[in-house]
Amino acid sequence: MFVMTAVRHDDTLTAALREIGAKTNEIPEFRPLPDTVDEAQLSDAAITVDAPHAQTDHARYLVEDPASPLLALRTKQPAILTKQLGILPWKDVPVVHRSRDRGHGREEIREVKGVTVNGLLFPLEFVPL
Repeated sequence: MFVMTAVRHDDTLTAALREIGAKTNEIPEFRPLPDTVDEAQLSDAAITVDAPHAQTDHARYLVEDPASPLLALRTKQPAILTKQLGILPWKDVPVVHRSRDRGHGREEIREVKGVTVNGLLFPLEFVPL
């Protein structure tokens, strides 16, 4: 069992939390979490979610709210966006955050880049590749 939380970026206070049972995961528990946050806190807010939530249903749900979602995408996720995002000039996009960690006998380097893409056919339309 674990807890999924909604944390405010500006002061790191927990705005909402939801207990996740041992026989499930956070995917089906995603939609009820933002519903417990006061709408005034979501107005004009930027919502960031982890990569497992960068899926059509969750993105559509967030777009319909008064907030603006920012979705984290992993390169090993399904290829729904590969054609659209793969053609972006990633080498020219600046790295906004870099971390280095060591564990399990290996060094891990993570980089974060952020871009705004106009006309992205996600989440409102599914484009088969």
